[in-house]
Amino acid sequence: MPENIKATQQNAWRRVITALAYFLTITIFFALLLVVFYRKEVKPVQDNLKSQAVNTVTLQKNIIGGNFGLISADLLFLTNHPHLKEMFTSPGIHREKFAGDLALFSRTSKIYDQVRVLDSTGMELIRVNLINGKAVVVPDDQLQFKGDRYYFKETISLAETKVFISPIDLNMEHGRIEQPPKPMLRFGTPVFDAKGRKLGIIVFNYLAGNLIQNLKAVSAGHPGQHMLLNQEGYWLSGGKAEDEWGFMYENGKQKTMANKYPEAWQTISNSDSGQFVTKSGLFTFSTVSPLTAVAEHADTLIEAAASEGNNVKPKGYGWKIVSFIPNAALHAGERSIRNKYGSFFMVLLVLSAAGSWFAAERAFARSQREQDLLSYGEKLKNEVLERTSELEKSSIALLNELDAHKQTENELREQVDFNWRVFNSTNSHLAVVDNDGFILEVNDAWRSFAKENLNNDESAWGVGANYFVKYDENWGDAELAEEAFDGVRKVQSGQLSSFSLEYPCHGPGGVKRWFLLYVSPLQGKAGSVLVSHTNITARKLAEVKVQQSLTEMTALNALAQQITANGSLDNIVDASIAEITRLIHPDLVLLFMRNGENLELLRYGPKNSSLKHGETPSHHIGDCLCGLAASSGQPTYSINIHADSRCSWNKCKKAGVRSFAALPLLVENQVFGVLGLASDVEVDFEKQGSFLEVLATEIALGVKNALLIEEVMKHSGALEKEITERKQAEEELRLHKEHLEELVEMRTGELAAANVRLQEVDRLKSMFIASMSHELRTPLNSVIGFSSIMLKEWIGALNDEQKKSMTSILNSGKHLLSLINDVIDVSKIEAGMIEVGRDSFDLAELLTEVEQAFTEEAQDRRLFLKVQQIHLPMLTDRRRLLQCLFNLVSNAIKYSEQGGVSVSAQHDQVHGRVTIAVTDTGIGIALEDQSTLFQAFSRLQFPLAAKVPGTGLGLYLTRKITVEILQGEISMRSEQGKGSTFNMTLPCRV
Repeated sequence: MPENIKATQQNAWRRVITALAYFLTITIFFALLLVVFYRKEVKPVQDNLKSQAVNTVTLQKNIIGGNFGLISADLLFLTNHPHLKEMFTSPGIHREKFAGDLALFSRTSKIYDQVRVLDSTGMELIRVNLINGKAVVVPDDQLQFKGDRYYFKETISLAETKVFISPIDLNMEHGRIEQPPKPMLRFGTPVFDAKGRKLGIIVFNYLAGNLIQNLKAVSAGHPGQHMLLNQEGYWLSGGKAEDEWGFMYENGKQKTMANKYPEAWQTISNSDSGQFVTKSGLFTFSTVSPLTAVAEHADTLIEAAASEGNNVKPKGYGWKIVSFIPNAALHAGERSIRNKYGSFFMVLLVLSAAGSWFAAERAFARSQREQDLLSYGEKLKNEVLERTSELEKSSIALLNELDAHKQTENELREQVDFNWRVFNSTNSHLAVVDNDGFILEVNDAWRSFAKENLNNDESAWGVGANYFVKYDENWGDAELAEEAFDGVRKVQSGQLSSFSLEYPCHGPGGVKRWFLLYVSPLQGKAGSVLVSHTNITARKLAEVKVQQSLTEMTALNALAQQITANGSLDNIVDASIAEITRLIHPDLVLLFMRNGENLELLRYGPKNSSLKHGETPSHHIGDCLCGLAASSGQPTYSINIHADSRCSWNKCKKAGVRSFAALPLLVENQVFGVLGLASDVEVDFEKQGSFLEVLATEIALGVKNALLIEEVMKHSGALEKEITERKQAEEELRLHKEHLEELVEMRTGELAAANVRLQEVDRLKSMFIASMSHELRTPLNSVIGFSSIMLKEWIGALNDEQKKSMTSILNSGKHLLSLINDVIDVSKIEAGMIEVGRDSFDLAELLTEVEQAFTEEAQDRRLFLKVQQIHLPMLTDRRRLLQCLFNLVSNAIKYSEQGGVSVSAQHDQVHGRVTIAVTDTGIGIALEDQSTLFQAFSRLQFPLAAKVPGTGLGLYLTRKITVEILQGEISMRSEQGKGSTFNMTLPCRV
C-alpha cells in the first residue's frame, strides 16, 4: 500500500512538472510575439503627434517670416515715394501731401499703430496714429524729439535699403504699460536723396498682436500647448495669462520657461530647431531670426536689433516657437492598445495553462485516453493556429504603418543633431550653475574662452567645477568678484529676478577687455541659474573714443577763443602755454621761432620749470628733435630721449626730461616755428598725435597773425608819416599853383623828385593794402575753419537747413579769401615784395594736378577736359605757375557752355623754353575788347558775364606773375563765338 501511494505522488509531480514546462514555453513565445505587435501599433500614434507638432511650428515660422517680408516691402516702398524726398528739400506742400498719403496707407493696412518720419537729428516731421481704425495725423505742436531713442540711433546708422527690427515688447505710454496691453515691434529704414545723402528715417510701430492672433489661429485644433517666447525664455504668447510678458513687470522676472521647464529650455535655448521628449512631455521648437526670416521672404538686408549690439550674429537675436504635448496626451492612445493586448495576453495565459495541464494529463493517461487526447490536441492546435493567423494579420498592418513613419523618424534625428550644433554656436559664454555653485553645463563659447584664459585647466571651468571659487581665483579683483557672486546668490535665493554687471577682465598678455554678466533663474530647479558672460569691449572702447573726441574738440574751441581774445604776441604765447599745460599736463612747454637756419627759443613754461634763461641756445635746422621737425615739416616723438640718438640737446636731459614731442608750426606749408612738449616721466605723446597736430595748427595761426599785426603796426607808422609829408607837398603845390607856369623850367628837377616821392608813396600804399589784407585774412580763416568743423559735424549734428546755411558761409568765405589773396599778390608784385621760388619738378606732375582739380567741375557742366602730358624737368616757381594755370583753366570752363577745354605743352629745346596752351570752345572775345583784357579790374560786357562771378584780377595777376616772376610772356588769340586760346611761354629754368 505505501508503494502505491509513493508511485501516485511521483506521477502527480511528473504531471505538474510536464505541465509547467509546456506552460512556460508557450507563455514566453506568445509574450514575445505580443510585445513586437504592441510596439509596432503604438509607435505610429506617437509619430503622428510628432509630425503634427513639427508641421504646426513650421507653419507658424513661415507666417512670421511672411509678415516681416511684407512689412519690410512696405517700408522700402515708402522710402521711394516722390513726395517724401521732396519734403526734405521743400517741406511746404510736399509734407502735407505725404502726410495724407501716410494716413491713407495706415488706414488701409490697419496693422501699424504709428507711422513716423524723422529728420537726420531725430525730430519728428510727420506722425500718423491709428486710433480705433482711423488714421490721425498728429499736429505740428505735438511732434516730439526722438534723437535719443535706441531705434533712431540704430536706424540712422544703416546704409541704403537696410532695415532695422526691434525686439518685441509691450507699448509704453508716459512710463507705464498701455492698457489693455499692446504688443509692439518697430521697423525702421533710412531715407537718402538722389546723391546718396542721408535725409532722415521712416519708422513703423507694428501691432504685433495681429501676428500673435494669426499664430494662435494656426495652432487651434492641434494637440498640445503652442507658445511664442523671446530669447530669454519669457512667454509672449501661449502661456498662462499671468505668465505672459513677464520681463515687462517687476514681479514677472522669474516667469520664464527656464524656470518651469529647465531641462527643456536648456535644449531649446541652445539650438535653432528640434524635437525631443522629457519626463514632462514632447517638445517641438524652431527659432525665428529677423535676418533669416526676412531674407527668405524679401529682397533686402536686415540689420540686428539695437539691444543686441553691433557684434551679435544673426542667430543671436530672435524668438522661439514651441509646441508642448504633455505625457498624458502623448500616451493617451497607448492605454486602449495596452488594454487590448493585456486582455489578449490573459486569454493566451489561461489557454496555455489549461492546455499544458491537459497535455500533461493526457501524457500520463495515453494508454487509456489516447484517442481523446489526440482529438483534444487537434482541437487546441486549430485554435492556436487561428489565433496565430489573426496575430500575423495585425503584425502586417503594424509593419506597414511603421514603414510609413520611418522617414519622419530619420528627419527628427537630423533636427536633433542640428539643434545641438546650434546650441554651441552662440558667442555668449553660457553656464548653468546649481544652488551650491557647481557648474552643471557649459557651451562651446564658454569652453573656448576658459581654455584660452585658464591654461586648459578643466577643473577651473568644466562641468562639476565650483563657479564661485574658480571665478574668484582667476577673474578680476576680489571686490568685483564678490559683487558678482552676491548678485548670483540673490538670484538663486529669489531676492532678485535677474542680475547684470559690467566688469573688466585682463586676458592673456594683460589686454583689458569688458564683459557683461547676466544671471537669470531656471524654473524647475530650485536655486539653479543661467549665467551669461558677453564680450562688450567694442562698445566700451567706442564710448571712450567718443568722450575723448568731445574733450579734444572742447579744448580746441577754448584755445581758439583764448588766441582770438589776445591780440598781442606775448599774450597769445602766454595763453597758448597756459592752455597746453592745462590740457596735456606736460612738465615743460617750449616755443621756438625760426630765424634763417636756426630755431630761437621765444618762450617756455610753466614758471616752475627747471630750465633757466640763458641756458637755452638756439637749434640749427635739422639738429635735435625740434630741428628735425622744422626741417621735415612733420611731428617728431621720442619716449626716452636718453636712449634716442636724435636728441642732442643736453639741457633737456640735465633738466630731467624723459619724453619729448616736437610739433612744427605750419602756415601755408611753411615752417616758421616749433612747439616742444616734454615730460619728466615716460609718456607716449604720439598716441595723442592727431590732437597735438591740430593744437599746433591753432597756435601757429595765432602766433603768425600776431606777428602780422606787429608788422602792420610798424608799417602804419611809416605810412602815416608819408601821408603827412604828402599833404604838406600838396599844400605847397596849391600855394604855388599861380606861379607854376613861370617856374616850370626852373622847377623841373624838383618836380621829378616829387614824382619819385609819389611813386614811393604809391608803393607804400600797395604794401599797406597787402598788410591789411593779411589782417582781413585772419578772421576769414577762423570763419572758414569753424564752418568746416561744423559741416563735418564734429561738434554736433546739423539739419538740412543748417547745413545749407553753413555751406553758403563756407563758400562765401573761400571766395572772399581768394579775392584777398589776389589783392595781396598784386600788391606784393607792385611793391616789389614778392619772393620768387626755385622748385625742381616734372611738368607732367603739375599738369596732372591741374586735371585732377577741374575734372569734377567740367563733368558737372558737361564739358570735356583734355590735358596733354609731357615729361619735362622744370626749375621755376612751381606754386606761381600752378596759380596761373588754375586761373586760365577756371576761366575757360566758366565761359564755355558746350564742348570743352584742352591743355597742351610744347618744348622748345633750342631756346630752353616751353609753351603751355589753354584752349576752350567758349564764347570768345570780341576784337575791340582784347586790348583791355589784361588790365586790372577789367571785365568784359556780355550776357554770360552776369552769371559768372569775378573781380577782373585773374588775368591781370596771371600776366604779372608770368612776366615779372616766371620771366615769360603770355599771349591770346580769340574769335567771338568760337572760343579762345591763351599761350604761356616760359623758360624751363629761372
